[in-house]
Amino acid sequence: MRNPVLPYFMWGFQQHFRASMESEARKGLDRLGAELAVRGFLVGVRVENATFGHPVCLEPAEDPSYPPSLFAGCAARVDEIYDDHPDHRISYGDERRSREQPELILRKSVLEAVREVTQAQDRERRTRTFCGAPVRVDDYYVVPALELSEAEMASLPQLPEAISFNSYASAFGVTDALIVRLLSEASGALAKKDPGRYFDTFDDDKIGLLRDAGKAMCKAIGLSLGDVMLQGTFDALNEISAARYEGEEAQGQIVFSPREHPAGRPTVALKEPVPLRSLRLARKIVEMSGRDLACFCHGAEGLAGLGVLVDPQANVFRVEFTGHYQWSLFYGQRLLMKTSFGVPSLPSLPLGEHRFIANATRVLPSLTKEKAASLWTSVRAAMDQRHGTMLVVTDEAESEADRLSTQALAVEPVPLTPELVRRVSGIDGAILLNADGICFALGVILDGLATREGDPAQGARYNSAIRYVGSRDVPTLCVVVSEDGHVTMLPTLKAKVRRSDIRNHVDLLRSSDVDNYHRAQQWLDKHRFYLSAEECELVNRELERLDAAPRAVGELRYIVGMFTPDAQMNNGFYSES
Repeated sequence: MRNPVLPYFMWGFQQHFRASMESEARKGLDRLGAELAVRGFLVGVRVENATFGHPVCLEPAEDPSYPPSLFAGCAARVDEIYDDHPDHRISYGDERRSREQPELILRKSVLEAVREVTQAQDRERRTRTFCGAPVRVDDYYVVPALELSEAEMASLPQLPEAISFNSYASAFGVTDALIVRLLSEASGALAKKDPGRYFDTFDDDKIGLLRDAGKAMCKAIGLSLGDVMLQGTFDALNEISAARYEGEEAQGQIVFSPREHPAGRPTVALKEPVPLRSLRLARKIVEMSGRDLACFCHGAEGLAGLGVLVDPQANVFRVEFTGHYQWSLFYGQRLLMKTSFGVPSLPSLPLGEHRFIANATRVLPSLTKEKAASLWTSVRAAMDQRHGTMLVVTDEAESEADRLSTQALAVEPVPLTPELVRRVSGIDGAILLNADGICFALGVILDGLATREGDPAQGARYNSAIRYVGSRDVPTLCVVVSEDGHVTMLPTLKAKVRRSDIRNHVDLLRSSDVDNYHRAQQWLDKHRFYLSAEECELVNRELERLDAAPRAVGELRYIVGMFTPDAQMNNGFYSES
């Protein structure tokens, strides 16, 4: 029978499953270092002999920009794909496989029919949608899906195109590989009894998923060499990076290139290649490599010798060992992922000029775009240094130089140029300047009160900047460049939103009932920072109304916490009316 609370009913816990799947995807992507907005949804195609329910269901069903009607033709399309599917022409020798073949073809047909719709929507919405394997849940074949922004995905480190060999194709990047792995987990969870009923539907530990994503990314190495027998590369590289040679950490590089590739020039060839799994010997050969000399690997046989990478721009894979249990994967000059203690992550995206100017001009009212562009040249020079440094920009730089004179080197006012940055950034402490780019002090030891915003993992330089900026009563900008090249700008203001978007979603919540409030509630929950005191009061009143509505037997309802205005919010966070 149909559930009155869920007009597109597949099973009783579909809402909770979808919300959990989306939440787990966010956790996994955050752990990888991919700052992406992700939307999860479920598409269910009713089995042929079922008599109740819609032919196709969508969860959630209340999003007007992605209505269930988009998938209305999927059921008929599944039948067409199934009838013409080429797998019908495959004959298997064992009885069990032959018996299972129609079900396997049906699942493939469901997936293809759903993908046809999502791909058409992706072209229109400029999104990328990944679909997991269909799983039968009660009377429906359910496809889990995750939708992401195409522009946001393209901004992350990835290959220029997937690498193909025979019938195999690689992931574009470790982010894609993780999303595929997350959906594989979702399909596995759908196969459990009453999926979504229990809080442990998904495993909270994402380390295993990240490692699986790293393994999938490293399969591209074998495909680029045309050697599918090159397996276990991710684990082998971890073992090499973890091993010490005469007490020294791993430093060196391996270039994976086809034989006779013009990018490499062999210098020393081994008579017998050394497999990557021959840990001690492989580690010994890596020790002989360095900045100007690389180990070369041409396939599953392993390390073939040492040579010079003539063209660093060449599209070949390269692994650079950077310390104990640390290595990075490059494709040409593209840094695809970093791995630390066996766990891959995305490299930190560098601070860009557009982002710096947009944030700096909001933090410092006196900083025009022209001044910010000029200041950027000094910031860029600081980012290029091999050691860490800090730039502090405030309109009160001159008085601050006097106040901190006992813990700084005060200087006669001088324009800060990239050349000066390169010369003075080697000493400890910050460079203090005003919005006009005039430097007043060097080697400044910043003071300030302890704050909850600190992060012990970020180091002393970052935390001193946090304390200093947090203690200042006047607008102050700080750019922190750590020794590992990571760049942080403090404070980094939240993105601007349209005031009309806030009003529209508050109005949408006011007109919603218990069947369709989720979209408005979730959007407002993510954007609660931007709500005024009056809007917070309205939202709280509507949430109380929804929470008090009668519940169906067995119904669970997720209502978020009370909304309160944020003291840091002001009209500067609105982009337009």
